Amino acid sequence: GEKDPAPCELVVLAYQAREIMDQQQHRRIAARTVTLPPEKWYKRIRIPGITTHRSSPYSNSVHTTKYTVFNFLPKNLWEQFHRFANIYFLFLVFLNFVPAVQAFGKEVGYLPLLFVLTVTAVKDIFQDYRRYKSDKEVNGRLTWVYDWGKGNFVERKWSEVCIGDFIQLSCNEIIPADILLLHSSDPDGVCYIETANIDGETSLKQRQVAPGAVETNGISGADSFNPANFESDILCEQPHCEIYDFSGYILQPSGEKLGINRRNVLLRSCVVRNTTSVVGIVLYAGHETKALLNNNGLSIKRSKLERDINAEIAFQIAILFVLCFIGGVGSGKWTEEHVDRNIVYFPYTSSSANPALEGFIRFWTFIIIFQVIVPISLYISMEVVKFIQVFFINWDIDMYYQPTDRPCQCRALNINEDLGQIHYIFTDKTGTLTENEMVFRCCSIGEKSYSHSLEAEFAKYGYGCAPPTTQTVVEDTDFPNSPKHPLLLDSTLQTDLEDPAFTKAYLHDFFVVMAICNTVVISHKDNRKVENQWSRNQFVGVNEGRGQDDVPVDVSSITYEAESPDEAALVEAARSYGYTLVARSPGECSILIPGGQLMHYKVLHLLEFDPVRKCMSIIVREEGGSKLILYSKGADSAIYPNLAHHSGLLPQMYDESYSGDKPNLAELTQNYLNMYATVGLRTLCLARRMLSEEEYSVWLEHRQQAEVALEGRDALLFHSACQIEKKLELLGVTGIEDRLQDRVPETIESLRSSGIKIWVLTGDKQETAINIGYSSCLIDQDMDIVKINATSMEECQDILEACRQEFTSQEEAERDNSISSTESLLSRFRPILGVGCYKNDRSRFITLPKALIIDGQTLMFALDKSLKVLFLEVAKQCHSVICCRVTPLQKAAVVELVKVHLHQMTLAVGDGANDVSMIQKANVGVGIAGKEGMQAVMASDFSLGRFQFLEKLLLVHGHWCYSRLARMMLYFFYKNVGLASLLFWFQLFNGFSGSFPIDPINVIMYSLIFTSVPVVVVAIADQDIRANTLLADHIYYEEGRRSKVYTRWKFWLAMLDAFFQSAAVFFVAYGAYYDSDVGITEYGFVINVSLILTVTLHLALETLHWTIINHFILWGSVLATFVINYVYTAIDTRQPFMDTYWLMYQTSSHSQFWFVLILTPVISLSPRIVAKVIEQELFPSPVLKARSEEKLLRNKNRILTTVSMHHPKEGLNHIM
Repeated sequence: GEKDPAPCELVVLAYQAREIMDQQQHRRIAARTVTLPPEKWYKRIRIPGITTHRSSPYSNSVHTTKYTVFNFLPKNLWEQFHRFANIYFLFLVFLNFVPAVQAFGKEVGYLPLLFVLTVTAVKDIFQDYRRYKSDKEVNGRLTWVYDWGKGNFVERKWSEVCIGDFIQLSCNEIIPADILLLHSSDPDGVCYIETANIDGETSLKQRQVAPGAVETNGISGADSFNPANFESDILCEQPHCEIYDFSGYILQPSGEKLGINRRNVLLRSCVVRNTTSVVGIVLYAGHETKALLNNNGLSIKRSKLERDINAEIAFQIAILFVLCFIGGVGSGKWTEEHVDRNIVYFPYTSSSANPALEGFIRFWTFIIIFQVIVPISLYISMEVVKFIQVFFINWDIDMYYQPTDRPCQCRALNINEDLGQIHYIFTDKTGTLTENEMVFRCCSIGEKSYSHSLEAEFAKYGYGCAPPTTQTVVEDTDFPNSPKHPLLLDSTLQTDLEDPAFTKAYLHDFFVVMAICNTVVISHKDNRKVENQWSRNQFVGVNEGRGQDDVPVDVSSITYEAESPDEAALVEAARSYGYTLVARSPGECSILIPGGQLMHYKVLHLLEFDPVRKCMSIIVREEGGSKLILYSKGADSAIYPNLAHHSGLLPQMYDESYSGDKPNLAELTQNYLNMYATVGLRTLCLARRMLSEEEYSVWLEHRQQAEVALEGRDALLFHSACQIEKKLELLGVTGIEDRLQDRVPETIESLRSSGIKIWVLTGDKQETAINIGYSSCLIDQDMDIVKINATSMEECQDILEACRQEFTSQEEAERDNSISSTESLLSRFRPILGVGCYKNDRSRFITLPKALIIDGQTLMFALDKSLKVLFLEVAKQCHSVICCRVTPLQKAAVVELVKVHLHQMTLAVGDGANDVSMIQKANVGVGIAGKEGMQAVMASDFSLGRFQFLEKLLLVHGHWCYSRLARMMLYFFYKNVGLASLLFWFQLFNGFSGSFPIDPINVIMYSLIFTSVPVVVVAIADQDIRANTLLADHIYYEEGRRSKVYTRWKFWLAMLDAFFQSAAVFFVAYGAYYDSDVGITEYGFVINVSLILTVTLHLALETLHWTIINHFILWGSVLATFVINYVYTAIDTRQPFMDTYWLMYQTSSHSQFWFVLILTPVISLSPRIVAKVIEQELFPSPVLKARSEEKLLRNKNRILTTVSMHHPKEGLNHIM
């Protein structure tokens, strides 16, 4: 029976609400001068012979560059100083120019900031120049544009094309703008385009000439098109980024309105295929085209570690202010105690200085001195490390998928480390976990199910079937583009097709639906990409040949290009049973049926698939007959509510003398649906409706009004489709198999054992999803399956409350080793939920892991703001979650719910356009390059060729990236605090005077080169555990998932370590040079070199994987410190207050200098060495244990290799 139409009305209201919220306006493109309000309509004036419109602001010229020669400097600086760190250091540069505050040479004080700004500017120039070159190439392409002065088409650059121009294109030519198709060389007025440059889909799409574009404008003949005869106005909506959405109409001179839609529009960047020539008028040009509106560049997300940096820098600044405050107070106190003395060490200070004022001034001096506590080079260093890590990931041969020539691609350059901290994975099923290579496996037609050799599979789940039938194998060589898995034909079905009684019933229409209710493009095996069109004349000798029973048709040469694998599987299956789609055009289609008869159908309307309606329909009229038929296919949830009341019976199968009860077709088919879904098949219901002329006429009037409507058009079209797709007669159901990809079960098991929870968000039936859950190892046999299916908000709340109470009682029972007696609310829902389990000894309660299964309608209730927290509490206690029959918006809502409320890292992976919303919502989005186009890939942060590569991407590269960057951040904070605290210790012994012992050049070199370059190299190439070990035992991923490498505790421990080591550096040197005549500058050189050596050895202790490059860079940085200082001090710089001339030579000539360099690292690093030994021997982490095992294995292999070389005969027995 029919359901209440309220859901349909709600959807229509949703469409209308979206239209109102968008407040879309529409513009007018006129072929003649039209007077319209300029604020609402776009007026286009075209006068033949006048070409000054080339300077129109609506030209097709594209400029994606950010800068010009004149605005680069101010604009780039403006962007860079939006970063707080740059503003902070700019403030310090200006502060250093104040004479009373100046801490060191103002001539070099700005160099660190200048270095950062310059490096960033050079990077921006390089990126912008690449955009400029690309723009120049694109704008310089040539196309044929109609010239009103010459009266023919002439070649012009793309940049010279304007809105309203007529464009002529040839086969294999790229479309320069969004144009309305007005003419095609094809007799049926169609052309084919390839949209790979927009959505990544390589299958051909069919587009057709706008209705009435030729006939109603006085243009005769299909071989010629004269733009001068086109006198209509075109009204269309404002430009927007929805590539599958377009509405407008052609306003004829007579006032008639002809609706146009996306199937009449050729989008920029697409390629014309299989069509000799087309002509169209430009609707949108340049940055108004959908290709440019969708070109948003790479997704920009901030990693978790980057967000942590801001908090740590806040602590760094707090430490800075504490040190400066102590220094300011100390300076004021010292000045107060020595007010009568001549303060020779205080520049710009007299003996009568005010202590309070002096303390205030020195506070700002210390701000400059201790500025190094904030690591200015950290951001640039992290960008460099991440950029190079991206290349390592992209070059990983283990993640290269050879069949499609697709390596792993990192599209986001700033969230590599997030791969190592994932808690939840949300994945689509079809095309992501499965092959998305659909194979027709079985069907039910009328009351009969044709199992196609699946009897054994059905029997496993308790379904009885007819005895096995003889199968005919259709090899994939029979048809050029059939699936790689052969199709098994059912002999019973073949026999029934030959029976006239069955053919008169459901069988014929069932296969007709499979053959024509689609949008497949027909081509030939040998002419897939040639300038050729296929019409029915290829299959019929002459037009008068229609209706002949025997027509010479070369069926084996036909190939189909479908927008979805489902359509391809159904049309191929129909061909295998003799129903071959041989020709189609926008107005008709032809099929060859068993017996060789060619049947023609006039296509009146094609109601395309809609994710809300979940079905697709076609309205046809049999040629030579008067019957109007609507054929429909879709999900059972869409077809069943719209069945006619009498559709449940099978009157055609029984004559009037039959006295028994006629079976109910809907109930029988529902059983078959459940049976097919249980074994993991995708199901589609097929139905029909016989329309009367009166019914069709009434509906057609409303449909035409909807097609020309500009406001609320989507809602009106949706409503019209809902109105006609009622009173359906059920024909049967198909079962299509979508096999799992290789190693999907092993990958899911590996990820689950790493502590990652996996949620599957799919549009399939519940039974299908559960079956896939078992086969993919998402659900184990020992799991409790908790199904939540509710029909109302109240029932959903009751079930969720019951689940929460049940789970809580189980936890308490397990904790107390007893069974809770709470049964009040549970007694009602326990049979539904099926949770809780006793095993063997019933005195002990055993809680099994749980898998939650929830359908789309219940999920809609659960995501309500009043229940979503309750739903999340229940779901997070389950090891696996499967959401069935979900919409794209529900997928995004589930991801956002977990990310926002649980504050844990999420990853979403999908392969289709319906997965884009959840991919963009997740912390990390992964696109699978499958058969549903490239929209998911284009919206993702990382793209893979297969789901199985997700294992290495997370467990290996994710672990490495997180471990490297986390340790690099700790080291950066440590080394900078070490230098700042070293300068602080110095102030304690010179009256907090603000004197600077280390010359500015060495301070700058310390931050930017001496200590930054080595850690960058280590962060790029360091490796705590080998890839094989990480893949063999998944416990190591726990370190990143729980963020154990970089914690607040380790941050403060690094700060304490920095203070201790800086104290050791200062006081060892202080003791060595005590009571000597060493000067402040010489002493500064000693502690500076000593600190560089200490922090470099500290980095050597933290380096886990040594290579030649590591050795060269680390020890080279120490050597560079000496070489640069020897060269630098050999130059007479004549710095005020700090003479460094020949100082390094003098300092290194004393034995104390070398004594300090040897003793300081020993004392400074001793606590860290002791702590590491204790940790490794007494409290080893899994990573440390793995490193020890790897070391033992390497030593053993080295010994075996040595023995085999010296004792080849004894080999292994010798060492044993």
